[in-house]
Amino acid sequence: QQPVLIRIADCLLRLQKKYGEESGTSAINITITREELANLASTTRESATRSLYKLKQMGIITLSGTKIKIVDPQKLFLMTQ
Repeated sequence: QQPVLIRIADCLLRLQKKYGEESGTSAINITITREELANLASTTRESATRSLYKLKQMGIITLSGTKIKIVDPQKLFLMTQ
């Protein structure tokens, strides 16, 4: 099984593809809890949260409540390859 960070990155890309972006932003057009994201990535909420903050530290995403904005989709995509 892939590392959690890679699974979370893949989930974010799939969510963006399925639900699109909010108009005028690159925020994924879905409200999702950390628990729901963890379930999609087959991990714990704690691990999902750590992965999101790691992606944030890397400058790939920003977080605002339950909204996740992908600021560097190319880097996120490359992580999943």
